[in-house]
Amino acid sequence: MVEEKVPFHRERLNLPDNEKAREISEAKKKALRQDMAKVFGPPEGRRVLRYLMDIAGYQRMKVGGNPQLGMDVLQGSFYNVVREQVCIEFIEHIPVYIIKDVLFGTPTELEE
Repeated sequence: MVEEKVPFHRERLNLPDNEKAREISEAKKKALRQDMAKVFGPPEGRRVLRYLMDIAGYQRMKVGGNPQLGMDVLQGSFYNVVREQVCIEFIEHIPVYIIKDVLFGTPTELEE
């Protein structure tokens, strides 16, 4: 039986091997999903999530620019896409039922 050796750079930096690192990463993602569900589950959290989605331009038209600010259409479009991407990476850890309630619920439902 051949014993697997930890790559030198991982050993030198005192990092876990790839399998252990993957397990740690999955555990952190699971904990993050649970935390997101607790934070954005109540109506107050859903209102905050709706606000974050609004300011990030989630699911809005991305083409735009402001020539008065010196921003052409390409720069403005790139800026808008990047803003939305931050929101997408954030909400991928939030349970789907919360996202659906925020997207398809009415503002009055969330204000209660």
